[in-house]
Amino acid sequence: MNFEKFDDAKKDDSVLNSFTRDQKIAYENLVAFIEKGYVEGDYKRALIGSAGTGKTYMIREVIKRCGLAKSVIGLAAPTHKAARVLRLSTGYATSTVASDLGLRLNTDVTDFDVNNPPFDPLARKED
Repeated sequence: MNFEKFDDAKKDDSVLNSFTRDQKIAYENLVAFIEKGYVEGDYKRALIGSAGTGKTYMIREVIKRCGLAKSVIGLAAPTHKAARVLRLSTGYATSTVASDLGLRLNTDVTDFDVNNPPFDPLARKED
């Protein structure tokens, strides 16, 4: 893989200098993960943080510099709203985490509990 853009980013400290300490750690870990290449069973990473901590900004910078094709980058967010924000910010297709895991909400009203909604695998659909 060609990661010259990551090397260029290291030379251009202006973006990295704008990151918080935690963003720099996350950025470096994501870069190391991408540079390692595909490893079966170890091909996904989660970026967790409170709203407004710069997750989307940092991801956008990683994507800009990684040199990977759109077809190999998958983004997911916990809610549809967060997925929409991420999609609009990055220009990449984004799903919800539940969808990424192949889950769908079971809305069977006979035993639906609004405080503990059940999720079923997408492939299992009862008539």
